[in-house]
Parts: sequence; structure tokens; C-alpha cells
Amino acid sequence: MSDERWKCNSCDSVLSGEYKFCVQCGSERGSLNLCSACGIELQPRWDYCGRCGLETPFARRNMNQPEFDDIVKVVDGIRGNIKDKLGRGVRYLSDNPDAVSDQVEDLVSKIKTRLQKEKK
Repeated sequence: MSDERWKCNSCDSVLSGEYKFCVQCGSERGSLNLCSACGIELQPRWDYCGRCGLETPFARRNMNQPEFDDIVKVVDGIRGNIKDKLGRGVRYLSDNPDAVSDQVEDLVSKIKTRLQKEKK
């Protein structure tokens, strides 16, 4: 096993020197990412080519933007709700120990439902 590390040109993941391909995006080590339309070298995390505007092959690879935005809204709502309740004091949590757990379970359920709908 190698102590060497390398950074993926496509997604900026830092990987073990023993890997030939990125485990996050599949790019080959040392490969350049070139725009298929104009040939410019694409920079990591670009959704669109800076020269011609073509969507890059690694744009929003892990999750589509509307789904991500929905999840962020749910998490922010729960975070705000918990922060508000914590602001009222520790008494709320001591009186309702399952409240936070129930909200986390509800969030997980909503995320699973959303992801299942996207797969169909």
C-alpha cells in the first residue's frame, strides 16, 4: 500500500496512490478533462464549459439540483425548529427526549421517499 496521494482532476477527491481511477467519479488518474465541443481543459467542479457553455460530463453528478434544494429546505426547517426549542432551554429536551429523534427519523423517511420517487 502506498502513502502517496493524488487529487482527481474532475472532482477534487484526494485518493490513495494505489488507485488508478477516482472512486467518486471514475476519472482515470492523470487524465485531463477536455470539453467535447471546444477542447478547452475543464476545471474541477465546473457545471458548464467556460468557453462554449456546454454542460460538463461531471455536472451535478451525485444529485440533481431540485432534489438537493428540497433536502436542504427540510434540513434547514428541522434545524431551525430544534434551535428554537433549544433556545427555550434544556427543559424541553429533558421533558421530551424523543422529540429530536422523531424529527431525525421523519427527515430520513422524507429523504428515502424522495429518492425512491426519483428512481422511478
